[in-house]
Amino acid sequence: MQTRSLSWSFDFSHELTQVWDVVTNTDRVNRSMGLPAVQYENTPKASGGSKRFGRFKMLGLDLKWHENPYEWVLHQRFSVERDYLSGPLKKMTLKWELQKLPQGCRLTQNIEYLPRNPALLPLAKFQIQNRIRPGFLKF
Repeated sequence: MQTRSLSWSFDFSHELTQVWDVVTNTDRVNRSMGLPAVQYENTPKASGGSKRFGRFKMLGLDLKWHENPYEWVLHQRFSVERDYLSGPLKKMTLKWELQKLPQGCRLTQNIEYLPRNPALLPLAKFQIQNRIRPGFLKF
């Protein structure tokens, strides 16, 4: 099965730096979407550094993932890739880009996701479209 992608943009009348401060506070964004708090666990690597795992329960499913380091350019874009160990997805990459407009800014979000099996594709797409996207409308 191949990776699927959903993308949308929102125009805000606020300054780009104000929107950046809100959307990069991912705990706050998750709460606005009605997601449970993420529990993080850092596991030391023998070579130095650590691997970070996140988990929460949603719709009776225990979701656990390896969270790769965020990549970002201040006030322009940021992204994170998650490799799921359980739940309906195998992988999800979330990307946010901000663009200055004459009267505010535009936030574009792109989500690439790979379902664990084809039967879970409708559930994954429904959750992304009906939970993540509307969460941004609350700002």
